[in-house]
Amino acid sequence: MKDKPWQNAKWIWLAGETPEPNTYVYFHNRLSTPAGFRKCVIRITADSAYMLYVNDEFAIQGPVCSAPRYLYYDEVDVTPRLHEGDNLLAVMVHYIGECTDRYIPGPGGFLCEVLVESSFGETTVVSTPYGWTIRKARAFSPDAPRLSAALGFSEHFDLSANESSWYRSSFGENGFVAPDELGPSDREPYFHLTKRDIPFFKEESVQPVGYEEAEGFIRYDFGHMASGRVIVSFDMAEASTVEVRYNEGIGSGQAFYEGLPYMYADLVSVPAGRHIWKSFNIRAFRYLDLAGLHGGAQVSVTAYRYPVSEIGEFECSDTCLNNIWLVSSRTLKLCMEDIYMDCPQRERSQWMDAFTCAHPAFTMFGVTALTRKFLMQYAQSQQPDGRLFAAYPSSSCSTISDYSLIYVIFLEWYLKVSGDTMLIKKLYPKALKALKWFRQFRDEDCLLKDVEGLVLLDNSFDLINGRKSAALNAIYHGALQAVSVMAGMLERKDDEFTFLQEAHEVKQSFQHAFQKPGSRAGFEDSDVIKTARSLNYLNINFYYEFGARKSSGAGVRTYLYSVDGGRLSMGICVHATTRVLLNGKLIKIIDRSPAWERQPQGDPDWVQLGLDAGWNELVIEVKYSDIHWEIYLIFAKSTLPISAEKRQGDRPTFSIWEMDWDNRLIADDAKAKSVVARPWFPPSLSQTTCGHAALFGVCRSSEEAQSMLSDCLPKTYYRNYMKERVPFFCTETLDSSKLQEAVLPCNNPWS
Repeated sequence: MKDKPWQNAKWIWLAGETPEPNTYVYFHNRLSTPAGFRKCVIRITADSAYMLYVNDEFAIQGPVCSAPRYLYYDEVDVTPRLHEGDNLLAVMVHYIGECTDRYIPGPGGFLCEVLVESSFGETTVVSTPYGWTIRKARAFSPDAPRLSAALGFSEHFDLSANESSWYRSSFGENGFVAPDELGPSDREPYFHLTKRDIPFFKEESVQPVGYEEAEGFIRYDFGHMASGRVIVSFDMAEASTVEVRYNEGIGSGQAFYEGLPYMYADLVSVPAGRHIWKSFNIRAFRYLDLAGLHGGAQVSVTAYRYPVSEIGEFECSDTCLNNIWLVSSRTLKLCMEDIYMDCPQRERSQWMDAFTCAHPAFTMFGVTALTRKFLMQYAQSQQPDGRLFAAYPSSSCSTISDYSLIYVIFLEWYLKVSGDTMLIKKLYPKALKALKWFRQFRDEDCLLKDVEGLVLLDNSFDLINGRKSAALNAIYHGALQAVSVMAGMLERKDDEFTFLQEAHEVKQSFQHAFQKPGSRAGFEDSDVIKTARSLNYLNINFYYEFGARKSSGAGVRTYLYSVDGGRLSMGICVHATTRVLLNGKLIKIIDRSPAWERQPQGDPDWVQLGLDAGWNELVIEVKYSDIHWEIYLIFAKSTLPISAEKRQGDRPTFSIWEMDWDNRLIADDAKAKSVVARPWFPPSLSQTTCGHAALFGVCRSSEEAQSMLSDCLPKTYYRNYMKERVPFFCTETLDSSKLQEAVLPCNNPWS
């Protein structure tokens, strides 16, 4: 069947309506196939998502994650599912219509072509709208809330609407009417409909490993993370609305920090008797709770996964390493659907985590098709200045500068393992354009300095990037080398020599700028790290101290003593707007919007305190920040100005309380909490910096790289708080000597 796709097909929708957010609709086509037909192929897509059944049996879901301009379509052979005569094609379409972290809204609609080859070899093409009828789904409430800013909508489903069998022939055609045409197949913005270029998913049923009855709900434990469409079989003594709750852990994870008992939930209205509910959208969780049951229930998950078989193996005498391999394999499978997802439950979006996922996907499973799809899609996000979006396809238009460099390195790695010179030839100009943007930030020594925007490197704010970041320049060196290699394979000799020479210059300057002094091997994190080490930081983390956030701000109080009065310089490092009050008077407002772009410990705000003789009350109010809700105070080491009466040992104590930021409603002293300010020091070494230096070739020799990496593997990783974004294997301590020599572990997938 070599016809040109989509010649006559039209986008269709409900008659007299434009697609509205969170709308579900059913489409039916009573397809008649001739006697002796040879083959039937269906091309199908939708904005936003569809599910196709053929003669009462599930066939496919789609389309795979894509941007509207390059919307994917599926082409599936349904011949084995059809019979001569009348057949039912049933499709449910969900139009999301609002921005998510993996979806860019288009105008919406449904598009389909059915190709039937007769016994004589002639092909008949049945295109939308021909033969199709449509009906709005009444069982789904369009008023269901969003699960989160990153994800789509909760499902509020009413089983009493009797629509669970919408895909069956027995459902009938009551309420189905002719659809409206919205426009041709290439209507804006669907200019480049693209055929699916990854395999169809593998279907697998996942069962819970146990359950327990708690007060008001039943909890089902799936043993580890499960991802797929939820199926609940109810046997209800009386009608009830059942809340289906999802969580990744008990007392941990995202829900814990927001003070919630679960991540998100669906609602199902269940009449008395036996009924089955199947979620349309994919849910990911370990624990599933059913609240509001008046009867029994059975739960399972139908997972639709990227089809893989393990071609790589690992086994050794260390049980821990063997378990890491198994957990990593399972995690990778969970994060491989139609994109390399950062996580299946929280955002479900495609970041540069794909750089890490693609390596084991190739080694373990031999997968390159999903990697090719990523490289093609990510290139679509390139901006006129050369930068690429942080996540794509996504409604977020933010950029992470180092991701553009990693993309260049990613291309060269893919070329090595796949030999796909056709793709590299197509995307090579994208790599050049990305590198060109960084040239404006090259200093006289060829190193990058003061690069604009967010430089992530690692998902930890204890890594101080400074004006010149060692890790970023190591990646830059790797990107220059990568372009040189690609240029050589594409026989672009001038580019090959130019970029190789630039890489050599960066390596030489890197050694001079960041080599760590003293006997310990390794590199400094940035050019400002020495200044940061000379300061005395006192740290209070509000998330940790309060247990969970309940308010929009936090207050901090301490007392300063001065014999004769005078001025005292104090540094404040925060992630959000902060007010400073001395003796009841507002003396400074620090206007800091929450931003990933900055590590405040390396960029403190300095406040001059005019002290009275005697005791002075210092109050600092910090607005809530969902990035990091904490404060660092800096005083000179030799003149820590807090009286011994207000100290616990050699560390000062503070009163802290939650407060309403806008109204400044402060808790009573009785509700305030007394805490000890914790010492904080810039890391002695960071695995992120040293790891990038070793990986991207800026060390003098492989022996130097090995020695540096060995120094980055201590027996114990000390941190002053076990706070957000601190790995669970770290050890909390207030011992300044241990914190001064601490190694900062990686906290980002590809670092």
